[in-house]
Amino acid sequence: MRLSIVKYCFILWLASPVLISAQADKKEHKGSLNGYMKTLQSATVLRLPNPVSGGFESAILSNNLLHNRLNYSRPLGAKIRFNASLRNRFFYGDIGVEEVLLKQLNQGNDYFDLSLEAVQNNYAAQTILDRFYADIYLGDWEISIGRQRINWGISSFWNSNDIFNAFNFTDFDYEERPGSDAFLLRRYIGETGSIEFAISAADKKETLKTGLLWKFNLKNYDYQVLLGLYNQYLTAGGGWAGAIGPVGFKGEFNTFSPINADNTFASSASFELDYINQKATYFGLGFLYNSLGSTDGSILSLFNFEISARNLYPYQYTSFLSINQSFSPIFSGGLSFIYSPGEAHATFVSPNFNLSIAQNWDLAFFGQFVLEKSEKYSSPLMGFFLRLKYSF
Repeated sequence: MRLSIVKYCFILWLASPVLISAQADKKEHKGSLNGYMKTLQSATVLRLPNPVSGGFESAILSNNLLHNRLNYSRPLGAKIRFNASLRNRFFYGDIGVEEVLLKQLNQGNDYFDLSLEAVQNNYAAQTILDRFYADIYLGDWEISIGRQRINWGISSFWNSNDIFNAFNFTDFDYEERPGSDAFLLRRYIGETGSIEFAISAADKKETLKTGLLWKFNLKNYDYQVLLGLYNQYLTAGGGWAGAIGPVGFKGEFNTFSPINADNTFASSASFELDYINQKATYFGLGFLYNSLGSTDGSILSLFNFEISARNLYPYQYTSFLSINQSFSPIFSGGLSFIYSPGEAHATFVSPNFNLSIAQNWDLAFFGQFVLEKSEKYSSPLMGFFLRLKYSF
């Protein structure tokens, strides 16, 4: 059974360009089909304590990922459009613990399990429908039903208002971000305003997510107000997006008040500033307050942390700095810093470079380093990633 799933994923990965070409040659085809194929080579350097010598020793894990995505969209009449996206991944190398990898793979599912997985010592494979929904257009009304991306966040770094699809921004290889099995009703008001109601699929109140979002514009600022229910917590928040002169200014906040007295109140707030100078250099500065975060946690908190709308990062106070530069029409690079004050002074550093090597072909390098302060800053984990991507 496991072997057959692996063969299926691998064959589909290889056949994707052929499928795309076949669809493009059909003149009667009214839908659209596109996607990409990626290969990601990674090397992770671990600095582990040696209980015998009392010092440290290093270990290197090498992994490879073949990643394919197919996006399909087709109108069903004048007012309905069907959308589906199939994601296939094939890992091989020093995979690690099967249970941990299976848990990571299943994060793409929501209420319904729309995936197949196979995991063994040195390989893992998954195929998953991470989008499967229909859009219905009725004048100023829009209805979406199925597995979809409900993006209620505003900020680029942390989204306190994103109660349906909290995501980890350090996962650079998942640009589409997670989806949710949900029903969404939207009513457009004027050119920039709307009222949205959404509810996720759930069979018990402990996992129910629902909310009402109002968007409007006032004096060149876009605002939103959120009221909802998140897993037995009443949630209320809002956000804004505008500019202070040439500097973009965004922010959002949210509170989670427990219905059950045994649960804990939580709140988060974030804001960011961004600016592009005359040399096309982008600067982004952000800050996050997370009431559930820790001030005395070690750097290990980054490795076992499970993100949620109530808890966006393992530390209570966090700042973010991002710098990106386009050096030429085909070459760009950037550097991101995330710092959390506290006992460990946890720091995350991520450089990246992107090169367009041919039409539809891109080569990218990413680094991820976590640092903590003891007697001096040291890194228990360093990740290096090289990705080749073909879009079709």
